[in-house]
Amino acid sequence: MLGRSAELAGATSITEVDQSARALAFASAHHSGDAAKHHYIVADVFDWLPGLADAELYDLVIVDPPSMASKQQQIPTVLAAYRKLYRAVARHVVPGGAVVAACCTSRVERPLFERTVREALGPGFSLERDLPPEPDHPVGFAQADYLKVGIWRRAR
Repeated sequence: MLGRSAELAGATSITEVDQSARALAFASAHHSGDAAKHHYIVADVFDWLPGLADAELYDLVIVDPPSMASKQQQIPTVLAAYRKLYRAVARHVVPGGAVVAACCTSRVERPLFERTVREALGPGFSLERDLPPEPDHPVGFAQADYLKVGIWRRAR
């Protein structure tokens, strides 16, 4: 859970959505300093996002889904899920706000993930930073580059 990091970076309100009540309980117990700043929602984000009012906007949205494919033939379904997710997220980011897009599916290569996110977010967003693999995750072959993170900025 990234809530504590967001709090330490200055966030005054943090909404964490996860379908696992257990994961959110752990986050609440171990990853928050000021509990009043944190709001925990047990839900499948694919169901929760479409229900948000258009006026509900965020300065920063961190999208960090679990690995969603263990087989190559699952990739089209995974990409469709990413498109749905990022299209839904895009309408809830304030002008000048950002989306941190993460992918930990080794079978989705970095250029394909970036293209999918770019198309789903739309022309109002630009890739501000593509974070390379950390030194503790050396990449010696294509599938080792499983963790991909990009910061996308919405135009003002």
